[in-house]
This record gives sequence, C-alpha cells and structure tokens, in this order.
Amino acid sequence: MRDLASSAQFPRNLRLRSNKDFQRVWQRPRKFNGRYFMLIISPNHLTRPRLGLGISKKKVPTAVARNRIKRIIRESFRKQWQHFEGIDIVVTAKIGAAALESKTIREQIEELWQILTSYLAKS
Repeated sequence: MRDLASSAQFPRNLRLRSNKDFQRVWQRPRKFNGRYFMLIISPNHLTRPRLGLGISKKKVPTAVARNRIKRIIRESFRKQWQHFEGIDIVVTAKIGAAALESKTIREQIEELWQILTSYLAKS
C-alpha cells in the first residue's frame, strides 16, 4: 500500500462506511477519553485499521467547524494508521471542541493516538 502520510487521499479501505460497521464498534467498545474527543475502538477481522467519524451537530453545531475537525482528524490518522493494526476506530467530539483552534485539535488527537498506541502495545 502506498504511503498515506504523504498522500492527501483517505482511501475507502481505511474508512468505516456503513451503519453496520459503526454498530459493530459500539457492540464491543473500548473507550479512550480526552478532554474534547473520545476514541471508541473494537477489533476487526482485517489487517488494517478503519476510521469512522462521529462528529455530531449536537456537540459541534456549525458545519464549518465539523468539517474542519473531521479534516484534521483524517490528516492525523493518515500519519498514524500503521500503528493501529486490526481495529476499527470511531472518533467522537465532546462539547467545546468547536471552539478549539486547529493546533489544539491536532494536539488533542495526537494525545489520544499516543494513548491508543501504548494500549495496543500492552495488549
């Protein structure tokens, strides 16, 4: 597979796309909480991770803010996905995430990726 860290694309095979995929994650979740975001993970039957984004209108009211948050999370995931073999990840936003600057969003997400990496190393 090509290097996604340098690619602007987010390929379909690294996305959670169907409602069924999201429901599977919620059936056996392991949650990692940050101040403004939460990661929900579940094992999958694949050799690669998949990312789903659950950035709701209730938590992030404006479309501009939701899209900015999603773009930053996808960009960060492209740089980290090699460390997350065989899991599905859903990222959700908490109240207050919309007011964050882009730099702070990146820092918050990077922190959660580090927590997830150390958890997976222990498993």
